[in-house]
Amino acid sequence: VVFVPGAADPGSSTIEASPTSITADGVSTSTVTVRLVDANGNALVASGGEVVVSSSRGEVLGTVDEGDGSYTAVLRSSTAAGVAAVGFTLGGEVAGPTVPVTFVAGEASAGLSEISASPASITADGASTSTITVRLVDANGNPLTTSAGTVAIATDAGTLGATTDVGDGTYTAELTSSTTAGTATLSFTLDDVAAEATTTVDLTAGAVPLTTSTIEASPTSITADGTSTSTVTVSVVDWSPTVW
Repeated sequence: VVFVPGAADPGSSTIEASPTSITADGVSTSTVTVRLVDANGNALVASGGEVVVSSSRGEVLGTVDEGDGSYTAVLRSSTAAGVAAVGFTLGGEVAGPTVPVTFVAGEASAGLSEISASPASITADGASTSTITVRLVDANGNPLTTSAGTVAIATDAGTLGATTDVGDGTYTAELTSSTTAGTATLSFTLDDVAAEATTTVDLTAGAVPLTTSTIEASPTSITADGTSTSTVTVSVVDWSPTVW
């Protein structure tokens, strides 16, 4: 006596994907496999009805009945990073299980990656600092979530500390102001390739202490006739010193 599986049960049947992580480039693919079983968990060994695989992200390139109780489909990624929930229907009935496929960022793009400064304005006192952050993104603008090469940050004003790889797709360095007011322009390279993005930090004069500011008159002696004049000049200098 041969005991054969019963009708396929959409709630008990399974779905899996290989690989479960692919690049979000609109090209990479994952193979999705549905295996039909009956209500008692017995695997079907022949076709068990119409199965249609679907996904919340990317594109499913059709479902193939393998004729042995399994069905396969190819999932192609979108260009946006995220997690696709992949499921299926059996005879038009939505099955319970789903499988996640993660679309991850691709290689870092020097042309699209970003640089920012916080704060964007600091005092030109030789001590104030701003944190410079580079965020790497791929060719589709997806932020990277892991280290992705060597980043070196540079400035044309002030002093820049070493660049730190944070490990989440961002890199930071600390800019210390010079004692001269002006604007610092920050740039970076990725694996020695110059990035397009730049950012600026304003180096502003500090508070005006009266003890370092000066006043002078020329000439220092004039006739008391109601018409003679002397030019008085006040030079306002912060302690850096930065002339206002």
